[in-house]
Amino acid sequence: MLGIKTGFIEIDELIGQSRFITNLKNILLSLSANRSCVLISGEKGTGKSLFAKHLHLLSNSDSSGFIKINCRYFINESSEDVKVLSFLDECTNRADRITLYFDGIGYLNKTFQEALYNFIKRTVSERKNVRFIFSTQENLDKLVNENRFQKELYMIISTVLVNMMPLFQREDDVLLLAEYFYRKNNALSGNVFADLPFNEKLQLRIKTFYWKGNIAELKNCMEHAFLVAEPPYIGLQDLNFSENMNSGVEKSSTYLENLSFEECNEQNEKFTLKNVMDELKKEYVTKVLQQTSWNQTKAAKILGIQRTYVIKLMNELDIHKQM
Repeated sequence: MLGIKTGFIEIDELIGQSRFITNLKNILLSLSANRSCVLISGEKGTGKSLFAKHLHLLSNSDSSGFIKINCRYFINESSEDVKVLSFLDECTNRADRITLYFDGIGYLNKTFQEALYNFIKRTVSERKNVRFIFSTQENLDKLVNENRFQKELYMIISTVLVNMMPLFQREDDVLLLAEYFYRKNNALSGNVFADLPFNEKLQLRIKTFYWKGNIAELKNCMEHAFLVAEPPYIGLQDLNFSENMNSGVEKSSTYLENLSFEECNEQNEKFTLKNVMDELKKEYVTKVLQQTSWNQTKAAKILGIQRTYVIKLMNELDIHKQM
């Protein structure tokens, strides 16, 4: 049926050592024991579907019964809406637990929203063996305020809120993810590439790239490298860093442009990865604050973080409003 995927699922691992990944794994374990509705928010490519699939597997112990509904197919009202809900209603009568994952819930037309609200209420009241998971790139609070998303539906789907962090905020995970995708592609290629994938220059490039497309962009970048690279090594040119996809942070970074590695022996501390990353963050956060006239709330929305974290970064990185 249009917009619906059923059957067995294949998923990547949850890779990382950051506090975010540790908390995410704890949330998964906690949620696996109940049937609470879960709303996952985050930018494109941050792993919303991956989280949903892991939650399904932890709850079910097998990869069947995961039904994904792409809500982008239901922006406009259609006779298909009724057929879809009828099909999903039939699915809920299965003996084994199923997961209904509504991807991009903010795209649903208003009529479908109301029908979905009634469908969820009925399914929950009948205590059917179903878990509902929803994801969104949109700000649903804003859509509710603009009367573009039903308030009652928002309340029922957001029992548990999970926010997927963008990759540029996960410094401790970027290289681990890159190495994971490297090994995965190397295995598919017959392990003809070197075991140690990235030299220091390439590591720095991977860590300082903005990854506007998040994990999905990193994954695609690595797959491209294995299509064009000559064994046994992958070079900088093979990874095809897309400047068009980049936010411009790296391209416009005066800090990186002005680094003179000839000074390395004289100013060794200047070139540690932590110091370089701190300077890049400082330059980017300062630029966003300037563009928003130092409005911390607006800056937080652009950065995809909480306003309190903006304040924390300003203190840690010694960022002051320029008069």
